[in-house]
Amino acid sequence: MIFPFLNGILDFRRAPVTWLLVLMNLTVFVFSSGISGGTEKKFTEMIYEDEFLITQGRLYAEFLASDDGRNLSGRSELVQQLVAGAREGDNRRAKNLGYMATRDQDFFVWMEMVELKGDQVAVEIWREGWKELHQLKERHPSFLLGLGSERMQLPQWISYMFAHGSMVHFLGNMLFLLIFGCMLEPLLGGLVLLLIYLAAGLGGGLLYVLVDGPSLSPLVGASGAISGLVGLFCVLYWSQPVRYIYWLFLPVKGYLGFVYLPAWVVLFIWLVSDLAGIWSGVKELGGVAYTAHLGGQLVGLAFGLAILLLRRSFQVEGVQSKLAR
Repeated sequence: MIFPFLNGILDFRRAPVTWLLVLMNLTVFVFSSGISGGTEKKFTEMIYEDEFLITQGRLYAEFLASDDGRNLSGRSELVQQLVAGAREGDNRRAKNLGYMATRDQDFFVWMEMVELKGDQVAVEIWREGWKELHQLKERHPSFLLGLGSERMQLPQWISYMFAHGSMVHFLGNMLFLLIFGCMLEPLLGGLVLLLIYLAAGLGGGLLYVLVDGPSLSPLVGASGAISGLVGLFCVLYWSQPVRYIYWLFLPVKGYLGFVYLPAWVVLFIWLVSDLAGIWSGVKELGGVAYTAHLGGQLVGLAFGLAILLLRRSFQVEGVQSKLAR
């Protein structure tokens, strides 16, 4: 395994904006944890409750198979199999389909407009559960700060890139922010770094909405913005050797150390991972927002190319100025 180490993690004096971005992410994370209280636990318990998901999955199967559904034949083979199984009474497949339904706003619009069939007691229990979930969402930090179909105003386009769904999510993103921010800020300056961070976050959110579509499950996390810093770094240092840390899973001599490889290796690993996630994943299952990563990378690559062109232009002008003297 290899991991980019680059300049390592610099102190605040050498990378103040990078550390301020980390502090802003930390502040939002602590604030979110504070206002969540028992909401997160209650929300999770309800949304993964077996009977709730099974009933929701069966109703979702009827929606997808109905004339109001969005062309079931165009869905993935997995979704078609789940729909068939749920309609035949397979509880396991109905449960999986119920999880997918939580992301589909069209389904919840549909279920308010039609008379729901099946076990009416189970349907009524499900309706009450959904109403309670909707009330919990009004207090849930991810739904307040994240970018989703119910909230897509300007504040959410900014706040989503500072909000995180879990401690692991937060710590992983902050590690990469420190590594790439500490590499780029001394070179470009804090203001440029901040501009690219925000622009990449917006670009990542935009591509996510355009490709995957707005979802009831909100988009949160700094990974799109950080992906922009990765793309920028790879363009600026493309063929230059930079430091990686490597380790082997076997306790042999030299199992841990540093190696110098060109910067494009980072971009290759990052792109392959995201493209594999996009091509191999099932859209309805969600999870990692690979398209947001890709959108951020494209913004970072564009900024990197612009910086190189400007740098070359100034160099040419400098040479011409010297020749004219």
